[in-house]
Amino acid sequence: MSLGFSRILTLWLVLGCLLSCCLPVRGASPDDPTTNRIDPVVLERVFQEVKTPFKYGIVLRPPPGLKIDCPNVFRFGGRWYMVYVQFENDPQGYTTQLAVSDDLLQWQPLGTILERGSPGSWDAANAAGGLALVDPEWGGSHALFSYENRYWMSYLGGPNPGYETPPLMIGLAHTDHPARPGLWSKLPSPILRPDDPDSRPFENGVLFKSHIFRDETGALGAPFVMFYNARPPRGDESIGIAVSDDLRTWRRYGSEPVIAAERPKGLKHGVICGDPQIVRMHGYWVMFYFGAFWKPGAFNTFAVSRDLKHWTAWTGPDLVAPSEPWDREFAHKPWVLKYEGVVYHFYCAVGDQGRVIALATSRDLRAEQRPPAPPPLPTLWLIGDSTVQTTTAGQMGWGTPLPRFFDTNAVRIVNRARGGRSSRTFFTEGLWDKVRAELRPGDFVLIQFGHNDGGPLDQGRARASLRGTGAETLCITNRTTGWKETVYTYGHYLRRYIREAREHGATPIILSPVPRNRWQENRVIRNHADYAGWAATVAHEEKVPFIDLNERVARHYESLGREKVTSRYFNAGDETHTTAEGAEVTARIVAQALAAFTDLPISRWVRTVSEPAAWERQ
Repeated sequence: MSLGFSRILTLWLVLGCLLSCCLPVRGASPDDPTTNRIDPVVLERVFQEVKTPFKYGIVLRPPPGLKIDCPNVFRFGGRWYMVYVQFENDPQGYTTQLAVSDDLLQWQPLGTILERGSPGSWDAANAAGGLALVDPEWGGSHALFSYENRYWMSYLGGPNPGYETPPLMIGLAHTDHPARPGLWSKLPSPILRPDDPDSRPFENGVLFKSHIFRDETGALGAPFVMFYNARPPRGDESIGIAVSDDLRTWRRYGSEPVIAAERPKGLKHGVICGDPQIVRMHGYWVMFYFGAFWKPGAFNTFAVSRDLKHWTAWTGPDLVAPSEPWDREFAHKPWVLKYEGVVYHFYCAVGDQGRVIALATSRDLRAEQRPPAPPPLPTLWLIGDSTVQTTTAGQMGWGTPLPRFFDTNAVRIVNRARGGRSSRTFFTEGLWDKVRAELRPGDFVLIQFGHNDGGPLDQGRARASLRGTGAETLCITNRTTGWKETVYTYGHYLRRYIREAREHGATPIILSPVPRNRWQENRVIRNHADYAGWAATVAHEEKVPFIDLNERVARHYESLGREKVTSRYFNAGDETHTTAEGAEVTARIVAQALAAFTDLPISRWVRTVSEPAAWERQ
């Protein structure tokens, strides 16, 4: 995983004499290593996208006498956070630390989030963490996705003090708030060991750094995928795969490593491919990783895959390599992200400043004169289903025209509703975590779910929540995918949105679901007996603002009559999704309701709308 200072300079000099060019890296496969090669044109395109020729310099230093390593970066609450490891003394071994930044350039340490275990425990000497379930989409949200109401990291652990003294295993830890500097909770036992029954020859000595992400395509037959580097006794470090259905129980995938380097002829010690980071880029999977000793020094590079099984390694210029006094020995351990058009490549630098975290970028940020960013506007976030936002032709959700009723110089409106989602699947698909990545104090969140919360729990789209507002749960195995999940009530999910919005200093507002165009005699059918009523109950119990959109819109429909509503607000055969005119009417009703919350700042941002009718003030 890391490289000891006692052998750094000697190895580098020896290798410099042995090698004058890059030796080949093989992209192996659990199936057939000769198939599914990536076209060189694609590799070149990826390189041009991710290259970072401008070294910004050191962005994080350790306390005196210590060393830091392995940066992992995520976004939460509108700020950037870095998880990284620290090599301690007395006794020697790793802990895991957290730092924060507002611009990805200036970082402030916050403290330890993963301590070593108690004496005699399996991780008594080492607890070197790396983020699990970061949004893998290149240039995406950079959010840390939750699973089973928690955020996760995997970590390298071992019982014996010293520099990575075997045995080393992989453990798992979790927290309910990843931006707080408190300690994460650990699972009691490692999730992968070098002596597991299914351990393969290339990993039966030591397990190192791991990277876990969620693959919604299930390409490897499971939702959770782990890439990690490992080595046999006195062997080479290479990268293999494990998979899991529940994040806690893992099984190896394939019999061989997927990335490994050839040892140069005559070299008497091992070579390294390690610290994988996986992103999804333009329809391909890209793995950033570091190499060491199959050419001089340690450096960062990448490989590309279509299916996560077959990888083609890039053999062109390194993404980051030693070149400056502060990284002259090693420039390795990548974490690469794209934000607002700039690629940021964080890495561990070893040189005349010790072991530190450095940064290279795709633009020369030191040469640019960046004006101070203006204070961000408060944001009104919309979360819900297709009645709030839809992309289907001829339909419109009420969230689309809502900005017409607001002063958008005073407030930013972001519609994150997604068609087909329920209160449950908006969580499980990570859509809420993407909102949390940007949610700030002073923001507001409009929450409307219910249209998709019925139906099957464990097959097909499997999006239903349990009925009601209680604490009931049900553990299911999806009969379509085989994936496991704990399902909660509709009210539980609403309460979680409320609690977590408040944790960010935002104000949640609950809305009952808009009514469908269903009538009984001359009255629109309400759903106060279920989702609208449950939404009202949760809002009352949690003491949050509530808009009974079900009742307000139904009364407006009744004032026009069934014929006009059907012909103007809905398309033929659709009782749920409104036309543009229907969406604007509903948006106006929402704005009127928000304007009535005179004790909240949001009321001041609403533009003048027609006076509400008497029934709308009730």
